[in-house]
Amino acid sequence: MSQGKILYITFLKEKLLPLISFKTLAQVVPILFLPVIANLYDPKTIGAIALFNSTSIILSEIGSLKYDLAIIVSKRMGEAKKLLILSFLLTFLGSIPLLGSFYLLQHFEVIDFFFTINGSAIITFLVLWVSTILNLLEKSVFLYFNRFTKIMWMSMVTFVPVITYNILAVLLGWFDASFEILVLAKLLSFTFVFICFIKILLSDIQEVKEAIRLPSLKEVAWNYRNYPKYILPSKFLNVLAVRSADFIVAGLFGNNVLGQFTLAKRVVMIPETTISKSVSDIFRRQGFDSDGNPVIRKVKQFFFNYLKIQMVLAVFMFGIAYLLVPYAVDLLLDEKWSDVVWISRVLIFGYAVSYIVNTLISVFRTLGEEKKEVIFQIFFVSVLIIVAVVAKFIEADIDLLIKMISFHRGISFVFAFFLMIWLFKKKDR
Repeated sequence: MSQGKILYITFLKEKLLPLISFKTLAQVVPILFLPVIANLYDPKTIGAIALFNSTSIILSEIGSLKYDLAIIVSKRMGEAKKLLILSFLLTFLGSIPLLGSFYLLQHFEVIDFFFTINGSAIITFLVLWVSTILNLLEKSVFLYFNRFTKIMWMSMVTFVPVITYNILAVLLGWFDASFEILVLAKLLSFTFVFICFIKILLSDIQEVKEAIRLPSLKEVAWNYRNYPKYILPSKFLNVLAVRSADFIVAGLFGNNVLGQFTLAKRVVMIPETTISKSVSDIFRRQGFDSDGNPVIRKVKQFFFNYLKIQMVLAVFMFGIAYLLVPYAVDLLLDEKWSDVVWISRVLIFGYAVSYIVNTLISVFRTLGEEKKEVIFQIFFVSVLIIVAVVAKFIEADIDLLIKMISFHRGISFVFAFFLMIWLFKKKDR
């Protein structure tokens, strides 16, 4: 048996199979609930909730200034709590002016937000503010438990909100399949996360009292000042890269088309969310020696072996998806979702390429070349903006826009791949 096959079998037995846990379930559950939720709600409602989620996630990335990521490297429990509280307070206060600026832009009809709750812009932004804070708490609480290796709590924080949202979306949707119901389900899904946050705070009241003092918060903010300085731009670019297409589709064609696009995207992302993303952390650990230092030879060996496996799997899985999507949509979804078939088939090219390359993005972090990852993100976002401008200028129809988005995704990840190859050659010198 060749060394490549032995490596692959070892990887499956020792690395991949143990990952089938709450994290994997959290990725699988939405797929299982997808047909039920799609048949309860119309495409316009699904499009609106996609925009709502994207907006609150982007705001939470900005609001915390990424001090939440510093929790994982904090030196003591007290410092971890200070960073948790600092992230919460920054998002709590920082998202107000951000939302206020959106409100003014909408009030003076500079932008249209594409969704409102109960027809009120004020209620919409208040709910968005709460959702932004809760999104931040979900990430921060997970990182806090991760810092102290509390595996069960990490798993619960990952899984409980997902299953809660999907169950509530179905149960409440039987009575009122509206956008407001989906928003309510989303907010209620964070209940467990909020309870965990309170539990952390109550674990040591004296420590919390010390943590919320202004001099204490200023000190920890200064000690971890590199996070807003260096990490924030990278993470902000990353979330823009993931979420921008939703705003482009909604801006040009409205929430009804965005709903179809969102569902099609979920379909073609199934291999990436259930397989590719699950092994990204494992890939990062392959290239280190016993002292935690990256070894170029080990990184390259795993990179090219994994690349071959991913290419074969991509051709197999996405080829089958291309053939089966029409039958699956016809069997599982109502006629109102008929556009999902052709949109999925168009998106398959871009997502097949990203499935192959996405996990390998970890090469940049493994080799300490995060700036190269930022270059890729800048390229991705810049080309996507060009796509949006060109589509608007030439008055592209939805068919052409989806093709442009798929091609953009494919070409961007090809760019990332060649950037990695160049990096290996540079390191070999």
